[in-house]
Amino acid sequence: MISRESETPNYDEIDLTLVAKFFLKNIKILIGCISLGLILGYLKYLNTPKTWQGEFQIVVSEEQRKLSPSTASGFISEAFRGEKSSGIDTQIIILESPSVLMDTFNFVKDSNLEEDLRFQSWKQRLEVKQIKSSSVLKIIYNDQKKEVILPVLEKISSLYQEYSNKKRVKSINFKIDYYKKQIKKFTELTYQSLLKTQDYSEKFAISRATTDDPKILLTDVELNSTKARMQLRELDQKLKKIKSIKDNEEFIYYAKIFRKSENLINQISKIESKILTYSTQYKDNDPIIIDLKNQREFIKNKIGIELISSLKAEIDNANVSLKANERKSDVIFNYKKLILENIKNSETVKNLESQLITMELEKARNTEPWDLITNPRLMPSHIAPSFSKHIFGGSVIALVFAVLALFVKEKNNKFISNIKEIKYLLNLKNTFILPLTSKEINKENFDLLKAYLKEKAQNKIILFEIDNKENLVEEIYKNLNPKNKENTYHIANKLSDFSSYKQLILILTLNKTSKKSIIELKNNLEILKIDLVGLIVIDNGNDDLSV
Repeated sequence: MISRESETPNYDEIDLTLVAKFFLKNIKILIGCISLGLILGYLKYLNTPKTWQGEFQIVVSEEQRKLSPSTASGFISEAFRGEKSSGIDTQIIILESPSVLMDTFNFVKDSNLEEDLRFQSWKQRLEVKQIKSSSVLKIIYNDQKKEVILPVLEKISSLYQEYSNKKRVKSINFKIDYYKKQIKKFTELTYQSLLKTQDYSEKFAISRATTDDPKILLTDVELNSTKARMQLRELDQKLKKIKSIKDNEEFIYYAKIFRKSENLINQISKIESKILTYSTQYKDNDPIIIDLKNQREFIKNKIGIELISSLKAEIDNANVSLKANERKSDVIFNYKKLILENIKNSETVKNLESQLITMELEKARNTEPWDLITNPRLMPSHIAPSFSKHIFGGSVIALVFAVLALFVKEKNNKFISNIKEIKYLLNLKNTFILPLTSKEINKENFDLLKAYLKEKAQNKIILFEIDNKENLVEEIYKNLNPKNKENTYHIANKLSDFSSYKQLILILTLNKTSKKSIIELKNNLEILKIDLVGLIVIDNGNDDLSV
């Protein structure tokens, strides 16, 4: 293989071919290290204590009791309405709190004989998580003691229930105590407002009127005044009508309607009966008939007078009633205010008593803060250590260390092992590189080298081998110098021979030529101003001759 290097090699670039050959070269060592890693990983797996896992699931109750407020006591219900059932996040915090877990921690500490165990480090064995944004919680516990897992889960379950019920009862007792104090307070206020109302009623002769609708607040003086005014308007209309009558016969009609003068109406009926009887015996101008008719007209006129007098009397009575029920507006307003205050306090007491009964019933109700979905159960196989992780991890770690060790060894190798390294050390440019093995001489390759040198060479060229002497050198010399011609190429044995030459073909053997020698030679060539026009690389058959 022949190469003509025309650019400065970039030694920082990764050559995947070299990497692959590096691994192939050291394949036996790497396989051995991987096998050792597998064995060590398996031994570690066998000697690592097994960790077991158990779990159970619960659904947290979100039941919300809503007490409906009414009238003045509404603010009390509203005050407690803001207290919602604990959210999922809150329940998780409760489940992980020392209040619930401390007894379980002490149980584990005693059961596992872990005297130095701390609560925070132990709590890492426990996991409480919410499932898919639902109200379902999964409680997971891990421990190296398989037999302790189910008792731990059962204790957590019972302690959480006990804690939650205790919290619920405490909250209810607080409300019951609050309601009792408020009932006592508003009962006293109701009694005081009732006394004030009674005193005010007696002082101003006013009371609450009874109406069909209990929501309507009306006093007796308002009701009586309204009735008196309505009666006055009605009586006034009746009186005007009676006074406008021209025919006495109408007095009888209105007397019957108004149910007045019944005695006089009866007298008229008797007179008319007599007139009817006598009219069969006497003529109309008979004094008896005339006298009866005059009596009838007199009585009719008397009925009219009596109607007017009666209506006037009723009007006077209505005016008296209206006057008697007159009260100043502020008196009525203040009385209604007292009535409303009394109603408000009474309704508040009633609602407080109702809510107190509700709280006492709630306290008596046996409730659980959650429902158990799955019973505590132990997983059939341990969760740690992982067989695959230990095996894979051991082999990977062994492989990494082996590669690093081989890489360091390769880096620290003082001999040249491949042509790319030579390129880097000599910073080769426009240099003909001829790779050879120690077993063959390819004359065709030498012909290419001679053709290249014929174009580039100006003077005689010296051949120089570094560090190692190969039997191949003489043969190389013969191939470069044809018979019966003046020798163009010469063999140098030491640096002092370089003085007569300006061009050089360097001969070196892989894994036998040191990096130090290459660097020293490069410096000397720069000092002597000798051009490196050719490079012949000899391999012992074990390394890479690729360029």
